[in-house]
Amino acid sequence: MKLSGPFIMLLWLFGLWVSPGISDARAQDDDRLFAVHGIEVDQSSKTATLARQLALTEARTRAWDRLIKKLVAAEDAGLLPPASDPLLEQLVRAVDIRDERSSATRYLAKVDVTFSADAVRDIFTKAGVAYTESSAGPYVLIPVFISGGVRHVYDEHPWRQALAGADRENRLIAYHFAKNSFTARRFSSAHLLEEASPDMLGTVAHAFGVSKAVVATATVGFDYAKNRRKISYQIGIGPLTEAEADSMAARQGVVVAEPDEPLESLLARAADHVMTEADTAWKARTLVTAGQGQSLISVIAPVQSFEDWITLRNRLSGISLIRSLDVTQIGLPLSEFELRYIGDLEQLTLALSQARLSLQKRQQGYVLTRSEPTSEQQDRDMGANVQGNDPR
Repeated sequence: MKLSGPFIMLLWLFGLWVSPGISDARAQDDDRLFAVHGIEVDQSSKTATLARQLALTEARTRAWDRLIKKLVAAEDAGLLPPASDPLLEQLVRAVDIRDERSSATRYLAKVDVTFSADAVRDIFTKAGVAYTESSAGPYVLIPVFISGGVRHVYDEHPWRQALAGADRENRLIAYHFAKNSFTARRFSSAHLLEEASPDMLGTVAHAFGVSKAVVATATVGFDYAKNRRKISYQIGIGPLTEAEADSMAARQGVVVAEPDEPLESLLARAADHVMTEADTAWKARTLVTAGQGQSLISVIAPVQSFEDWITLRNRLSGISLIRSLDVTQIGLPLSEFELRYIGDLEQLTLALSQARLSLQKRQQGYVLTRSEPTSEQQDRDMGANVQGNDPR
């Protein structure tokens, strides 16, 4: 390793980080990716003890099925073994029970099941399936509800409530809602929400300090052929790179009510469609083949202070595709290191972008920089792109 300048302290800082920091952060990310939350069980038997055993067996079985659906390419799901007691004993690392209730013969609960990431990867490798190891977000989510020609954004409208009540724990993409604030209204004008282009949404994302902004619009309509109410939904997301433009471009769809279905239930189904489609697009972009080898890339990073290193450490630590990091030169204003990762370079670049890091090929090699704009850039983008009246 080469030292550039008097950076023994910086070297010590890195010594604390490189091995334990990456592995600890990856363990936290694994706990989120390889877990299924909120499985509702309700079993009856001769005794409450037997009912509880049946319920927990059901929860682990359903959790395995949901984990496959969440992580594995749909066309490969059939290659994996079905749930069985011996398999689940090998795969399940923890079972957490909440909202537990029981009587003499009945047992009800919500159950969270955490799988051993290494054991699951081993099963995936033996089966040769494609799966994702990448999560995304948090993205800022702006729900727009249109009913009777009236647009609602920041009030507590039914569409916002439907998205808030959807299953967000078991998604690949994490979201948080835009609050009703001056900043939110300043960067989310009616003009912007109507267009919701990737570039416009990039401005919104920068304003909220996240990698992407999502506008989810639901419009109440009527299906005259079926004589039922319907929800037309549209998803806009940005900013998008050229590589993301095809798979993560704006999406839209329609959900038609069942006979006598209330609006609340219809919106809940539409919310599930929105989040499932976004997750499906993300998974398609991040699939890796189980057991594939690791790649190596040398990277230069501009570093101006110890604080810059702390930020870089925190952001790189949460990227599950990165398997190891070796420092080859440490100092200011440039340091160099090598990353070992799985997947391809495009997927690594995408994963880095979720951590607000930009990887670019330049004359001197691959350069890794922080991608958030300065406040001056935000003001310039806002002035150029955001016009019009505040939404409701």
